[in-house]
Amino acid sequence: MIITLAIWGYMTLVFTAIGMACMRLIKKITGYSCRDYSIIWMMGLCLTTVYAEYLSILAGVGMLANIVLLVGVLFCLWMEKKQLIKCFKGLEEQGNDGKKRQIVYWIIGIILLLVFAVLASQKAHHADTDLYHAQAIRWIEDYGLVKGLGNLHNRLAYNSSFMCLQALFSGKFLLDQSTHVVNGYICFCACLYAVLNLLRADRIESSKLFCVAMVYYIISTIGTISSPNSDILVLLSVLFILEKWCELVEIQQKDDTPYCILCIIAVFAISVKLSAAMIVLLVLKPAYDLIQRKRWKDICFYLLFGMIVLVPFLIRNVVISGYLVYPYSLIDLFSVDWKMPKSVVDFDKREIMIYAKGISDYFQSNAAFREWFPIWWQQQDAIVKILIFGNIICLVAGCVYPVISLIKKKKMNGDRILLWGTAGVMLLFWFMTAPSARYGRVFLLCLPCLLLGKMMNGIRQKKVIILLGSVSLVLVIGLAGMQIVERKDEISLKRPGYYVYRECEKIDWENIDMYVAIENNYCGYYYLPSTPYGKTLDFIEMRGTDIKDGFRTRAEVKGICYNNSGMIYTPVQ
Repeated sequence: MIITLAIWGYMTLVFTAIGMACMRLIKKITGYSCRDYSIIWMMGLCLTTVYAEYLSILAGVGMLANIVLLVGVLFCLWMEKKQLIKCFKGLEEQGNDGKKRQIVYWIIGIILLLVFAVLASQKAHHADTDLYHAQAIRWIEDYGLVKGLGNLHNRLAYNSSFMCLQALFSGKFLLDQSTHVVNGYICFCACLYAVLNLLRADRIESSKLFCVAMVYYIISTIGTISSPNSDILVLLSVLFILEKWCELVEIQQKDDTPYCILCIIAVFAISVKLSAAMIVLLVLKPAYDLIQRKRWKDICFYLLFGMIVLVPFLIRNVVISGYLVYPYSLIDLFSVDWKMPKSVVDFDKREIMIYAKGISDYFQSNAAFREWFPIWWQQQDAIVKILIFGNIICLVAGCVYPVISLIKKKKMNGDRILLWGTAGVMLLFWFMTAPSARYGRVFLLCLPCLLLGKMMNGIRQKKVIILLGSVSLVLVIGLAGMQIVERKDEISLKRPGYYVYRECEKIDWENIDMYVAIENNYCGYYYLPSTPYGKTLDFIEMRGTDIKDGFRTRAEVKGICYNNSGMIYTPVQ
């Protein structure tokens, strides 16, 4: 746990320094000065991840990456020393509720810090971690970016910027192990932010309900925060963006810059996981306003900023799989020799769909809605079912509201319409592509938060909000405590838990030692190179004499339809 806290302290320093340097640049370009530490921290997280992505393209992300980062951070802190003092003063002003309340907030922060540190320091409890998360991180740590890596293990083609961030802060070059504590840190920061926001609020609005949603999501995933899965960061990022956007709308913010900053964070969220793709619709507001005001300089700046964030993600996609956006084979722009076979890509995409729909048969992937929906519905828990009904009501209300406004000749709020539309499209995108509760529980919360916030219309109920904050805090601590007791044998005062050891069979393949999973396709962290599917080795070959050169499909098997486990199959039309 001590090592976990040390890594978290380092991450806080890095995100703060880089975030402040970013805000200095934005102020110089646009004139907008940001004193919101949550935005500074989030931009620091975003740019640190982008830095790790660019480094991974060149080499492994380890000691050298951290040395360069630390030098840059120290320079930023020296340049921003005056602003840093102002920032902390701003934090005090935000919570200027008297000394007693400040003491209470500090106590809450320390309790949450210790609770989440213990949770994050446990073993990585997530099936996908042993399947491919741990492998993806180790490849980035040791080699950076390897051409055609998806040919060896199709799951490694699921490129996520989060894996680069995890590799950067794994501490492998200093410790005798690779840690996996980043998700715990993100959950701690999100929970503290949400709880304090609720305790300091004086009225019920949509922004505050999104804070409740953050806490609910953290509670729902509390058993997996010790694992390096990408779901946590992307879904909490979505909630954060919507919470901040609602906050800007509620205070009637006229400056476009804070909206543009949130759009940059939205682009970053997409690089973490494609399930957040539809949140980019929010860019319509600042884009329209900037074009209307002919602020061409600002437009060019934000376009460049967005490209800097997105480009390494796209490059990594192409290098790993040969496709710009994996697993969408229709976007086929490159003819590189390491490109994964279309049959594998299409099979993988369909496999995700049938898993999310609760179907076990690949050949039912084109099943009609009336066929798969009853199966899917039976597998959902009571909370998801309630949320589904709630979202149906919200969608109906969202359609009726414009009609009533037109009849009454009332002016519609364009900002709120955009929020509702974005939340609705995100929900439908999730439902039509991969409707697993694990992937989209957060999307089920967005429309209810917006509707309830509109219905309450800023009601001043300080006691109710404090109650919401207090209940959220108690639930988090209580459920976390139960989790800690359940896994008490994994708790270590000094160090985080190791990755679970998974045994693999060593075989001689292409004059190298290759490891094949023995149990449940789990390769784990410790064997490299490895694959969960030994049969795929019959279809691929090395691109050179070293694994750094990458992997490709054998020329003699091109045209044969085989899936990600090396089985020949007939494609579904």
